[in-house]
Amino acid sequence: MLLDADGTARDQMDRDREILSRMTRWRRPVLRLYRIRSGVTVGRTWAGDLPPDWPTLSEGPVVRPTGGGAVLHGADLCLSLFVPWSPAFPRGQNWPRFYERLHRWIGDGLRQSGIQSREVSVCKDPSGRRSNQNPSGLCFSEPVRGDREADGRKILGGALGLFRDGLLYQGSICPPDPLSPLSRLFEGWYCLEGREPLARVLFFERNEDAGSKTCRTP
Repeated sequence: MLLDADGTARDQMDRDREILSRMTRWRRPVLRLYRIRSGVTVGRTWAGDLPPDWPTLSEGPVVRPTGGGAVLHGADLCLSLFVPWSPAFPRGQNWPRFYERLHRWIGDGLRQSGIQSREVSVCKDPSGRRSNQNPSGLCFSEPVRGDREADGRKILGGALGLFRDGLLYQGSICPPDPLSPLSRLFEGWYCLEGREPLARVLFFERNEDAGSKTCRTP
């Protein structure tokens, strides 16, 4: 696990791109936890308008390597997971199901950190539009299947990116209590209990319900 200092949106996205460019040197999955002090990030295919009350830095929205809608940062905890391609983790997988399993794993970490959540089990947008093009274009405005909710509000969303050397997942957790010491609690859970379940998600459960129909992930 990499625990990085707080930084600007551009700093953190540049850090993810740096790790992504060196993924073959790691030869193993890498989980990174970090916070973005302030600012807005958007998916690489996002096209929309930000709410006028969202504060943004002079640099404007920063584009993430992955997809998804616009995210206003500040109170959230960010996760980036890098997984190199290998015979045990091939490119050809059921990615919507992987997205759901990965979020269940994060949901278990949230539960152990004192945050109860539930999985979004149905598509919230029946129109069939791509999930990175929500009606508002805002990541936390409408959950997609596999996201996590608490008290009727989306608290976890993410996006997958498939690249030459491996996969990058970028997620954001907005806890119900913005003062929760989530970084420390989640780190402790991962170090004590979370590594082995993550390995199962990555390497042993990819054929689960391979033929099921799911919504597209961001």
